[in-house]
Amino acid sequence: ITHEHKPKAAYHAIKTLTEQLAGMKFCRTLAAGTVDAWERFVDDYVLVFENDEKVTIVTWTTSAEYISAVQIPGIPISMQDMKGKEKVVPTAMITDYGLHPGFGRKMIIKLTEEPLYIQFKKSDLDKK
Repeated sequence: ITHEHKPKAAYHAIKTLTEQLAGMKFCRTLAAGTVDAWERFVDDYVLVFENDEKVTIVTWTTSAEYISAVQIPGIPISMQDMKGKEKVVPTAMITDYGLHPGFGRKMIIKLTEEPLYIQFKKSDLDKK
C-alpha cells in the first residue's frame, strides 16, 4: 500500500496473474520474433497455459520493447494487460503469412516488460 493508501502496481500485477491463470496448467513455450524471422530471443517470454475450456498465452520481454510476431492458435477472445485492463484484440494484425510450424496464425503485438494475457476458447481453436 502506498502512502496515499492505494495498492501498488505489484498488487495489481499479482492479482491479474492469479485471476488469469487460476486453474490453468503450463503447457509449453513458443518462439517470438520479428515480423519476418522466427527466433528464440533470450529476453522474450511466450508461455502457454490451458485448462479444459481455454488457452492463455502470456507474453513479455526483459529487454527493450519491440514489435513482435507471436504464434497463436486461433482468434483471441480477449487480451488484458498486467493491471487487468482489457485491451483491444488487434484482429487486423493477425496473419498466416510466413508461418513457422506450430500454431496456424501469428499476431503482431508490442512486447514490453509488462505481461500481456491473450485468451482463446478451446472450442474456437484452429484445427490441426
